[in-house]
Amino acid sequence: GDNAIDPIESGIIGIPVMEGTEDTRYTYRQWSNLPTNVQGPQNIIALYDTEYLVKFLNGDDKVVYETWTLHGEPAIDPVATGEILIPKKTSNAQYNYVYSHWVEDFNCITEPRIITSAYNNFLRDYPVYFYNDGVCIQESREYYGTYPEYYGDETQIKKIIGGEESPYHEFASWSPSLSEPITGPMTYRAQFLFDGYIEDDWETIVENVKSGHVD
Repeated sequence: GDNAIDPIESGIIGIPVMEGTEDTRYTYRQWSNLPTNVQGPQNIIALYDTEYLVKFLNGDDKVVYETWTLHGEPAIDPVATGEILIPKKTSNAQYNYVYSHWVEDFNCITEPRIITSAYNNFLRDYPVYFYNDGVCIQESREYYGTYPEYYGDETQIKKIIGGEESPYHEFASWSPSLSEPITGPMTYRAQFLFDGYIEDDWETIVENVKSGHVD
């Protein structure tokens, strides 16, 4: 005939604990019921609020934010609320990536969740240099996968020897070859063919080679 007492409020026991896991935890809320006018044995069940761990990943699959969310509730968007900066994805040789949105829906969390991020990709461009004996004669930026091109008149490229244009050298090609597509920053150097005559005698030639004056 008595009413059941709350053993927590009366100090008989502490708050009952329900063990969770690394991604699910339980918080005591209340007893299922406290009967009045007890007429027989009763089982009173502890009720718990359940929270799930929600992890947000960037484009490199690294966790950038974690939050505990009650069962049935939406998880917060950490970008929209300013909890984190816009997540990143590491560029590769071909593309730069810019964050677009979260892939999975997290409006009603009913289990532990992993939320991944989506990105827009943009073709990368790279600096491309053309050199003639240490002097840059053209600089541009070209997209990955395109082929390099010298936009000037190659017949006007002259080899420089001792600060002067050599009349005995003719432009031949670029090194490396322009037949390979661009996959990163590139530097091309003018190569020449000697089309003149050496007029020195052999003794002078030998002395020039010994002293390093091979040109």
